[in-house]
Amino acid sequence: MTRKPNYFDILEVGPAANPEEIRKAYLEKARRYPPDALRGAVADDATASGE
Repeated sequence: MTRKPNYFDILEVGPAANPEEIRKAYLEKARRYPPDALRGAVADDATASGE
């Protein structure tokens, strides 16, 4: 059985966090792990392998 993700753990905040703390933690994670940065790395790997 698949476990549901615990978003509080992902954002490293407690369940009692207020909306502003959650927003701040989300924005920090978004800056640290931008999704577009990974997209370019995958494309570079595909062209390097000759695909």
